[in-house]
Amino acid sequence: MPTLRGELAQLYLPSAARNWPNKKGVALYPHTPCADVRAVGGSWQYGWSAQPATCQGIENVPMISCATDAPALIDGPAPIGGNSNWLMLFNEPDLILPITPSQAAILYHRLLPIIADRKVVAPAPSELHINWLPEFRQAHIDTYTEPPRLDALAAHCYKQSAAQCQALVEQFITWADQWGVPEVWVTEFSFTDPAQAHTFITWMNANPRVTRYAWFANRLPATHVSDAPLLDWDTGHLTPWGTMYNDAH
Repeated sequence: MPTLRGELAQLYLPSAARNWPNKKGVALYPHTPCADVRAVGGSWQYGWSAQPATCQGIENVPMISCATDAPALIDGPAPIGGNSNWLMLFNEPDLILPITPSQAAILYHRLLPIIADRKVVAPAPSELHINWLPEFRQAHIDTYTEPPRLDALAAHCYKQSAAQCQALVEQFITWADQWGVPEVWVTEFSFTDPAQAHTFITWMNANPRVTRYAWFANRLPATHVSDAPLLDWDTGHLTPWGTMYNDAH
């Protein structure tokens, strides 16, 4: 998925004292309107960037999307933006600009001074290679004699049925229980069938172990013909998926 940086940076102000109203978020496609998040009832967004868009009235979560983004944060002046006390780590490191679990463990360790007191969302492997995640954790143990500090695990799912995505997320919940990780996020998902999407969202809303989820994506250009955007790229009107997502609670 996109690794483009957002246009705006924002001073980090911890959100711990705020009451973000729900689990629902949006993967905000680069350079698209912040209003799209509110149009579907979302309370948070991210945009595959350490400097996410500055959307007023919602939580803007930064992400170190891939290994090539990390040096500017470790060695240079590039700040981590957003108004969240969370930081999301690598986006599909098994698939998009892939790195090995061992390389990711070393890079994570180098990022610790930058991460500071922010809460950490684990790297989110694609649904094709979810075992990348326990391999990353084990690589960190092998190299540094302790597991990485992770405050949430992150799953992606693009399967055809709600039941298939539930089974995938339940594996992440099992790992979170085994590793003492308090939260599980579903940071990318969509379905071509809005009914299956609604079933999956209802399950996530009812499951206390799933604390956040984000649809991919708010708007998508025509090159993403197989995906299910929430709003029309040109008009900004809700699509059938956007109407479903807005109604899902």
